[in-house]
Amino acid sequence: MKGAGRARGRDGVGRRILAMAAWIFLVFPVVAGGHPHAFIDIDAQVIFDRSGSVSALRQIWLFDPMYSSYVSAGLSFSHDARNDAEKLAEVARVIMKNLSRFHYMTHAEGGGNALEFGAPADASVRFQDMRLELTFTLPLSRPVRPRETPLVYSVYDPTYYIEMLHAEHPGAIRLVDAPPDCRFVLEAPRPDPALVERAAALDRTQTSDTGLGAFFAERVSVQCAAGK
Repeated sequence: MKGAGRARGRDGVGRRILAMAAWIFLVFPVVAGGHPHAFIDIDAQVIFDRSGSVSALRQIWLFDPMYSSYVSAGLSFSHDARNDAEKLAEVARVIMKNLSRFHYMTHAEGGGNALEFGAPADASVRFQDMRLELTFTLPLSRPVRPRETPLVYSVYDPTYYIEMLHAEHPGAIRLVDAPPDCRFVLEAPRPDPALVERAAALDRTQTSDTGLGAFFAERVSVQCAAGK
């Protein structure tokens, strides 16, 4: 009976965390104005393997203060580091489970063909300067050789409920273990004014077409010098 009591306690904590950390589309507090209603700053690491191919994309998402405060208020952090680590691990699990339905908001292509990702790895969350930070790695199902064809990726919410842009600090995009002749180019979004007006007219209770977010997405192209 004692063991059963502990199990019920853990399940109760899990349900509370699930309610608070459920993906932002479902629980984000009511705010006025049009889309977007939430904001995420992204750091990205394009990871190369020993053959010079891109094998994975590691991302760090820094959520805006409002959503971060909403999550942290319900977690009731204690002085027990182990219990706090378990809570954060459960938050990461729930967020990643919900993100899987949206392909982790990540879109990649090589040579104009869509690329698939494997199961995410190393997912974790923490609070940095009172903002929720999510880190995870998406391995490519098939590595891409940017010496032969550019790798292009974008990270965005297809409904544009959330604005997702690379952070503005130096090093927000890094090529990890890349050959010295590899470079990246970030292309800023240039949405048509009519789309901007359309997004601004949507309130929190309205959903846009699932393709709207693509027009507000940054595109990052990674390429290495050919013939080497």
